[in-house]
Amino acid sequence: MDNIYIELTEHLGDIIACEPVSKYLREKNPDKKIYWVLNKKYKDVVVANPYIDGIEEVDNLSEADVFCERKRKEGDTIIDMHYDGRLCCATGRLHKNNNKSEIHEHNIFAKKRSILNSFSQIAGLEPIDEAPVFHLKEGLKLPEKLPTEYVVFHCKSNAKDKDWSPKKWNKLAEKILKSGIKIVEIGQEPVIKSNNPNYCDCTDIHDIQEIALIVKNAKCFVGIDSAFAHIANCFNVYAVLIFGRYMAFNEYNPYSGNYGKCQNCTIVYTKDISRCIPVSMVYKEFDNFIKNRTKKLNKRKLSRQFSLKTLSRNIFSLFNEFDENNNKQKYIIILGIKIKINIKPKTQKFTQAELLEYIDYVQNNQLDKSEFVELAEEGKEPPQSNTKLISFYLPQFHSFPSNDDWFGRGFTEWTNATKTVPQYTGHYQPHLPIDVGFYNLETEQAMKRQIELAKQYGIYGFSFYYYWYSGKKIMEKPIQMFLENKSLDMPFFMFWANENWSHLWGNGASEEILYKQEIIEGDAEKFMADILPYMQDSRYIKIDNKPLLIIYNPEIYPLDVLTAFVDKIRQIAKDNGFNDLYINTIMKPFMEPGVYKDYLKTIHFDGIVEFLPGCMHNLFKKIKKKIYNPLFKGNCLNVEEFVESKRYLYDSDARVFKGLFPMWDNTARRCYKGATIFESSPKLYKKWLKDIINWTKKNNPENEQYVFINAWNEWAEGAHIEPDQKYGYAYLQATKEALEEENE
Repeated sequence: MDNIYIELTEHLGDIIACEPVSKYLREKNPDKKIYWVLNKKYKDVVVANPYIDGIEEVDNLSEADVFCERKRKEGDTIIDMHYDGRLCCATGRLHKNNNKSEIHEHNIFAKKRSILNSFSQIAGLEPIDEAPVFHLKEGLKLPEKLPTEYVVFHCKSNAKDKDWSPKKWNKLAEKILKSGIKIVEIGQEPVIKSNNPNYCDCTDIHDIQEIALIVKNAKCFVGIDSAFAHIANCFNVYAVLIFGRYMAFNEYNPYSGNYGKCQNCTIVYTKDISRCIPVSMVYKEFDNFIKNRTKKLNKRKLSRQFSLKTLSRNIFSLFNEFDENNNKQKYIIILGIKIKINIKPKTQKFTQAELLEYIDYVQNNQLDKSEFVELAEEGKEPPQSNTKLISFYLPQFHSFPSNDDWFGRGFTEWTNATKTVPQYTGHYQPHLPIDVGFYNLETEQAMKRQIELAKQYGIYGFSFYYYWYSGKKIMEKPIQMFLENKSLDMPFFMFWANENWSHLWGNGASEEILYKQEIIEGDAEKFMADILPYMQDSRYIKIDNKPLLIIYNPEIYPLDVLTAFVDKIRQIAKDNGFNDLYINTIMKPFMEPGVYKDYLKTIHFDGIVEFLPGCMHNLFKKIKKKIYNPLFKGNCLNVEEFVESKRYLYDSDARVFKGLFPMWDNTARRCYKGATIFESSPKLYKKWLKDIINWTKKNNPENEQYVFINAWNEWAEGAHIEPDQKYGYAYLQATKEALEEENE
């Protein structure tokens, strides 16, 4: 038959961006029939495309693979635009692309490629970079409720890392609405909360063609990187786009056409996550558009957060190009003339004495026992307190088949923890254990000794990380062994680590998803069937006969799916003799203390747990260090200043459980890319712990006085109170003293 089938089933933005592929194929194959294979919920994106002859509707990528394989065997041509290893959102199956493309998920935006450029190469075509077109059906009309002139707001994408905070969106909208400008919001659900007559909520409109028409007629598009921004690019609507770090990409531009050239748009950009961008910066760019709307705005614009010190570097980075041998060339444009410049790479210079000092430190730092604290006398009564210290517990220290397949036979967390070296003189790495040693958690002796140490120094209980994926469990052997062995007498509860499991765990090189986190029909019953034996154990921690449970990331699921799941597992708990469940989640970065109550009510949870350092990462100040490893791309942060300023003490409108970490340094796991080092000490940890014990006594009822330590044994993240070769039992001793001194 020799028809052509374009296999690009999802996502919405990808399909919109890749429209030029159909035009390219039509020009190359004027006499052949061309069909687009895509998810049926996106068919309106291509329904009016004049370059294709029809649409093949499927429910998901796996179904598309089956269809296309059949057509390939029948002699048809398949233009497969999915990268090898792409995960089917519905089935969790990995897609296999037979083209010899080196472009994968973790390097799609390398060299600032657009989606169109990358996906056309993935399909085995020549790189395509022209502007996409959104083809509208005839006879479309704008909704009657729309004002005659307006700007479009799109505030929420399908990837939370791209999103700006709702609080900032509302501040920006308030400033714009006050000036008399009319705002039309589009999207799946409203983010703007306003009674201003100049605000029009169109989030109830989900027809893609109708939304495209709304965007086309807007005077300006203000939003995040999303499918709707791709539509704005199709119609060349002026845009103010909010960009931050996404996945492994500190800087990327997914657009072709004008947006890809930074023409007719302003990209407000930060190398951190987008939530760091202040409202004032976005408003300034929007205000500039309003003031200059009568002029042509086809200037290259890129708004950044920068210091004067980095201005020159950021300008030059805009004009990197690659020659035919893939060598980077640098250019600067002056008065419209592109000039090639030669810049010698900046290298840090070290004296011979400094290098010798560093080498000596690397070889001998483990021999320095100046801060080592010996084991306390055993047999003494552990400290007593109403405040109960819970330490997070990682069960990764044993091999299991999935890890053997993904990362190599015998891989455990010790593989990560032991592979790093100091990045500067004075940097404590690697972290090496004593006492329990390099243990295997498949044996009860290791956990028995851990419990003895924990109780001796005042740890009340463990919170076991629980890895559960729609009935599939991994890393479950240690906690199953714990459940079956009643002699391991330690209070505990489960922390459901409900994130996608990716290759980032192993080597920092890829975000390929190995186990996808989702909630499907029947999962509430499966989840409770698996976890009830633990909750019914006498050692399981309960508050008012409500088993305690932490769900790490509720926002990974659609809200209606999440709340239905939560309500169902609560009912199952009641049906099994409990008063309810006591469900907590993790405090999100940049959440204001005054929004916790409404947030918990929305998701049907009871409390918020501080999971340090993530939830307060932005409150730590940087320290400059003379780094010897030129590959190191991370930061060193100041724990002493943070503890002295007591920025962790604040008022809240909901139940908050305080947390802290002894140390934190994930250079071992992150392989220097995006790693963060928090310089701490047992003395700082003790002071911090005393403060939050005191806060907990004043703010939480007696039966809810829990404090969370991250962690008992996160060795690859340098966060452990288990004894090590440098500090010995110092962090455990500091824990014990903090409890004792706060109870005097």
